[in-house]
Amino acid sequence: MGLLGATILLGLVLTAAVFGIAALRRRTRDAGRDGNVAEAQRRFLASNWADVERAAARGGMDPEQLAEVRRKLLGG
Repeated sequence: MGLLGATILLGLVLTAAVFGIAALRRRTRDAGRDGNVAEAQRRFLASNWADVERAAARGGMDPEQLAEVRRKLLGG
């Protein structure tokens, strides 16, 4: 490997490291803000409930099962 190849490889490694560190910082910042993954998933499902119902129906879930999930997720 010549000097040019080593320089290109070093540039690629440094670029990958910068993007990796940025992704880690973004992930830890998001987790630190809320910290509760289950609650975040619950909010996401509740906000997209119509899509969840359609996907569950396509997957073969019957209305009673879906109603039980809705009660557990949304309460009431």
